[in-house]
Amino acid sequence: MEKAAIYARLSSSGRYDFKDCVETIRAYGWKHVANFVDIAQDGYSFDRPEYQRMRRCINDGLVDNVIFPSFLDFTRDVSSALEEIEYAKERGATFYFCDIDISSDDIDVTSESFKKVLDSLLDGSIHKTFGQNDEVEDELHANKDHIEDYMDDFQVVDEKLFN
Repeated sequence: MEKAAIYARLSSSGRYDFKDCVETIRAYGWKHVANFVDIAQDGYSFDRPEYQRMRRCINDGLVDNVIFPSFLDFTRDVSSALEEIEYAKERGATFYFCDIDISSDDIDVTSESFKKVLDSLLDGSIHKTFGQNDEVEDELHANKDHIEDYMDDFQVVDEKLFN
């Protein structure tokens, strides 16, 4: 039986509904083996204690699947996220993002994947992260056709995705 964990990065007031994560684990018939929760950690870096612990569990084969309630709680840097997803995939692990209903099986380190993730984030599911009528969400929707604006908002540092 495949082993699954839930990972979340929460604000300092940190509360989140993990119902979708638990339902995903049950739907796939995986065994829920761990939860990793970072509270009040930077969303632009993966140098978070619980994230690093989760990474070690993947390396050691203790976790096969990681369920994230929200992509933007996973990271604000989409290009680094794609690299982390590739890292996990190379070790046989799958990431699943409940808010955008995308698995890492559907993502690779390409500009097409980057745009697919952004389109999914802007396709209504972003409300779970920002809330309806949030300024950041409104700005992203208004500038949907301008990829440079996404790069500013998500701190994309990997320019080679767009060459």
